[in-house]
Amino acid sequence: MSLNAAQFQKTLIYECERTPESVREDMQSVRDLDSESEKLQAKWRNIVIVSVLGGIGVFFWGAASRGTDVMVAMWVGALLGVLFVYSCLAYFRCKRTNVDNRRYELVSNLVDLVGVDLDRSQPLTLGIDFRAVNEQDKFVRKGKAGTWDVRYFSDPWLRLSGRMLDGTNFDLVQTELLQMRSKVKRSASGKMKRKSKKKTGFELELRLRFKPSKYRHMANLKVDAEQAVQLPPSLELKRVRYTDREIGLRVACKGEWSVAEAGDRSSKVIGRGTDAVQAVAMMFLSLYQILNLSKAIDKSSPESSPETTPERGAE
Repeated sequence: MSLNAAQFQKTLIYECERTPESVREDMQSVRDLDSESEKLQAKWRNIVIVSVLGGIGVFFWGAASRGTDVMVAMWVGALLGVLFVYSCLAYFRCKRTNVDNRRYELVSNLVDLVGVDLDRSQPLTLGIDFRAVNEQDKFVRKGKAGTWDVRYFSDPWLRLSGRMLDGTNFDLVQTELLQMRSKVKRSASGKMKRKSKKKTGFELELRLRFKPSKYRHMANLKVDAEQAVQLPPSLELKRVRYTDREIGLRVACKGEWSVAEAGDRSSKVIGRGTDAVQAVAMMFLSLYQILNLSKAIDKSSPESSPETTPERGAE
């Protein structure tokens, strides 16, 4: 079943278990809907501006008029007022459905990235929340940062899972982080002014799940696991976690992220900051490098028996 456009624009939530090809088609549908919302938003914004300017003109015309011209000016002003209210409502409705382009472009790129080594007999499980980061249900807490009052938001907007050709299952989560800061400050003239600013960041978490019999010496890696992780300079390693059944990696970045448009339009980059596709690719490579280290130990100890080990990690 293809994307239900009406339902999607109502919730801005996309969830599915589908083939990579179907996901690409749905992301194209989201791209088309978003493009239409952008055009409509621009249209209604212009109508709002025209209605305001027209209302100002009618006001001065009515003030300088006499007799029936005053009544005409009042009727025209009322009509412009109705147009203003309607166009404002339409503008904000279109603004809500004008989603972040980076999200569907990133998903399209990630499907291309994992699609080469994906087990096509198993569907991709995908969940995308296209709503804004500062939605009320994404609010975490209030706090202080120096003299700033801070409202913290956390938005785990992307969840992607699938199975690779070697039987390894993966789970990927991207979380947007937002700090909305504000404070009241006295200016040089003695007036109290409110200042506000935003700080952004994001986290990526990737987990690989495998059969213990395939990698029997994960516990013997020790610090080698951390040394095998290679990331873009802008990313900070938060945690490496591994057991005899899974291995996980969590990284964080202070700042924005970017992504190239998927497909033939890849020359255009949306956003600025860390390349999210490159970051995910390097996370996959790092985790598979750790698994290969374990396999190297397996080959050097062919008669060793499988071990069940407690979870080990590095913060």
